[in-house]
Amino acid sequence: MLGQNNAGHESVIRLYAGGILEVARVLKKKGVLVCKCQDETESNRQCFSHVEILNLMQMFGFQVVDLFVLQQSSLPVMRDGVQKTGRKNQSYFLVGKFRR
Repeated sequence: MLGQNNAGHESVIRLYAGGILEVARVLKKKGVLVCKCQDETESNRQCFSHVEILNLMQMFGFQVVDLFVLQQSSLPVMRDGVQKTGRKNQSYFLVGKFRR
């Protein structure tokens, strides 16, 4: 059963999993998947989404061949007045080749 604090991040990962499965279903032989994602902080807990999605890609038959890091030029928005964790001001492009 999902805890209330984890429902948001787990839902996002489930969406990525469904998307990766659909790509695996329709992708042509030796096709390439490029997946954009960003890490999150949820209830002061680090959620390294790019690692979870990379693992999903491998589990669903993709060989991860590259990773691009994009740096945000402006400061990320802070909801609390005090910074409790590292800022998430980068996103990732994960590139995987489907092994059929």
